[in-house]
Amino acid sequence: FMEGDILLFERSEFVNWEKLNKKLIAVEINGKILIRKLKYRNAKPFFILFNNDVYEDMLLDEQNNAKFYAQLSELLERKNIAEMSFE
Repeated sequence: FMEGDILLFERSEFVNWEKLNKKLIAVEINGKILIRKLKYRNAKPFFILFNNDVYEDMLLDEQNNAKFYAQLSELLERKNIAEMSFE
């Protein structure tokens, strides 16, 4: 996602992390709301960062104290699509 994009998140009751596998979600970690992809690898949940060239994926465990906030419902507006590039 780029600066200026408008995303719509739908708050829902948290059931478990497995139900959110392969979904885009908003999570609260250390008091900050972050957008992450959730994906299970070898039966362990990971938060997949969008800028994984710079940051490593983060294992979901008690240490990062993550709390489910909402699930991405829609991408309403893409502001900077001309600036996107792919390798």
